[in-house]
Amino acid sequence: MQPVIYDIPFYSIFEAYRDCLANKRGTNSYTRFTLSYEGQLVWLWERIKTRSYKPGYSYTFIVDYPVTREIFAASFIDRVVHHYIALRIEPILDALFVEQGNVSKNCRKGEGNLKMVKEVAEMLREVSENYTTDAYIFKGDFANFFMSIDKATLWEMIDDFVRGHYEGDDLECLLYLLNETIFHNPQERCIRKSPMKAWQPLPKRKSLFFADRGKGMAIGNLPSQLLANFIASAFDEWLIRVQGFTHYRRFCDDFVIVTKDKERLLKLIPQMEHYLDEQLRMSLHPDKRYIQHYTKGVKMVGAVIKPGRIYIANRTVGKFYDKIRYYNSLADGGQQAQYVEKFVQTINSYLGMMVHYNTFNIRRHIGNDLILPKWAGYLYFCTGWRKARVVNKYKSIYRTRKAMRKGKLSFAPELGKRKRR
Repeated sequence: MQPVIYDIPFYSIFEAYRDCLANKRGTNSYTRFTLSYEGQLVWLWERIKTRSYKPGYSYTFIVDYPVTREIFAASFIDRVVHHYIALRIEPILDALFVEQGNVSKNCRKGEGNLKMVKEVAEMLREVSENYTTDAYIFKGDFANFFMSIDKATLWEMIDDFVRGHYEGDDLECLLYLLNETIFHNPQERCIRKSPMKAWQPLPKRKSLFFADRGKGMAIGNLPSQLLANFIASAFDEWLIRVQGFTHYRRFCDDFVIVTKDKERLLKLIPQMEHYLDEQLRMSLHPDKRYIQHYTKGVKMVGAVIKPGRIYIANRTVGKFYDKIRYYNSLADGGQQAQYVEKFVQTINSYLGMMVHYNTFNIRRHIGNDLILPKWAGYLYFCTGWRKARVVNKYKSIYRTRKAMRKGKLSFAPELGKRKRR
């Protein structure tokens, strides 16, 4: 029997497991894992304590919204490790981002797309002195961000950062798990869930299967999101503290600078390229950088921001229309009852974003003209086309409760009590 190296309590593993359950209930991996979760958690605990833990197989597949991407989904037990890591590094990472002025908006509680859009809109107004004087926007993008991350550089940075900021008793254990996660190459042990032809539209530079062994982080894994945000924060620090650009925001690999000095922006471009190459082993995307007058606006995270108004991006609207056409085709086949709940979820995922922008006419057009009349009686819209709802008799919970009242079901564990208003 191997000696215990890390004396960590079992509760810390169980805590990570509980955190992992938050968004995974009902998935196949969750169901399989919970059949024998206690034994598997003990097994994981022993492997971590003796430094014999190694990440296992992943599932990989292609998604095509909002753009074509390669996703890696770790096995459930590896996700427990990911949440163990996240529970410990998220607080110290967030403290770093707060200290930098909250310029990073992705993968953070209380931040997000909408806040990014609103703060960029406010920067335009502020720098242009309420749209009365010249101001210029620089929009940039890191080239092949996740695939270009250098693992050795990232490890050196996160090792130094965690040692300087983490105060838990399990510091060495945390660093061990971070090291195993960063240097793991999921593309070498994975099961493809999408057919091979699904990879054809994806450029090789955006796939881990064609990345150098010492580069790339798997999109879809929780630590990848956190660590990518961390390595990019070094660029934030340099741009804010060294270069002095205070009107700056970043969302993942997209960033915006607003300033009155156009010439300074022109001089900044080669300096950014040099810093990214020398310090982070990254680069600016050559085709996704531009400088323009603030009156031209800027496209950011699905929105087009112009002086005093914000529109939804045409690509986002186009994707919404595609989804509606797909569900209309199902209605043509008489499948409204089976798919109405999914359709309403899709509609509301778009409307939830659109209601914050100047989109009333688009929302009205969708509700009045695009959605086939065959959906009438299955779903309806609230006032102002702000939200769609499923007609009661087609809700799964409503149908289950009705079956229980009739004695057809004796137990429905997924149903919770309704909150009193």
